[in-house]
Amino acid sequence: MNSKPKIIRIILLVQIIVILLVSIGGFIIGYTWLSSEAKLTNDVIVRSSVSTMNPQALAKLKSDLDNLSPTLAKIDAMTVPASDFQKTAIDDVTAYAKISNLGKVNFDFESSSASTNVPSTSFSKKQFSISLADTVSYTSFIQFIKLIENNLPKMEVESFTAGAGPDDSKDKVIIKDLKINMYTR
Repeated sequence: MNSKPKIIRIILLVQIIVILLVSIGGFIIGYTWLSSEAKLTNDVIVRSSVSTMNPQALAKLKSDLDNLSPTLAKIDAMTVPASDFQKTAIDDVTAYAKISNLGKVNFDFESSSASTNVPSTSFSKKQFSISLADTVSYTSFIQFIKLIENNLPKMEVESFTAGAGPDDSKDKVIIKDLKINMYTR
């Protein structure tokens, strides 16, 4: 009879151990499931709060972009696409030379084809050289420079060398090494 209580104790001890192991396993599985559900719920809450703000944010963004469209149009007018650089330079400078009565203009894109990036923008500054007739009228040359400097797309005179015309003519000058920068995008 002594062995029956031992067997019962062993059976009870095994049952308690099994119950504890099942309880611990159930707790771990439940905790993992609850954590994943909590994370999923939090994600849904965050997405729903973002999506409720989205139409208002989009409307404000559209309004801001609409307000910027005149500025963007001005920027587009101030610069020329890099692929159109030479054609635009030739067309504009030739037209300004004609308006200023300077005659024929020769272009050199090779010897001064420097291209410099403008800091913190997507623009670059490309340079080209032009040569004018042997002598030109001083007032015509000044008008030509003003037209270039006020041009859209934006151009600026980088440098040039000027000298007195033949026979010390007061209105005639010799212009050499005229370098012009043009902004491209």
